[in-house]
Amino acid sequence: MTSHTAPSTGSARSLRRPAVLGFVIGFLAAFVVTMLALVTVVAEAVHPVLVPAAPLLRPIADRMADWPGLVNMVIAGTVNGAVYAAAFVLVALVLRRGRGA
Repeated sequence: MTSHTAPSTGSARSLRRPAVLGFVIGFLAAFVVTMLALVTVVAEAVHPVLVPAAPLLRPIADRMADWPGLVNMVIAGTVNGAVYAAAFVLVALVLRRGRGA
């Protein structure tokens, strides 16, 4: 029988690229989509889908209301980037498993 073990160092390195790419895309998407949502109805409609950090930050929204806007955007971008990074890594794992690698 085989047992599940932690991924090897090579496997972890190969997941670094999708994680970094997902984080950068998610971080930037939070800024771009939020700014566009202020001026267009379409961006406002897709904002909840493209910025999943918003519902995750709702529990601390009352505290964040007094903070500077840029601080709020950096926090939202970081959380959004983390969500995107996790999604990109999961997709990479599924694709790798599908190829049998």
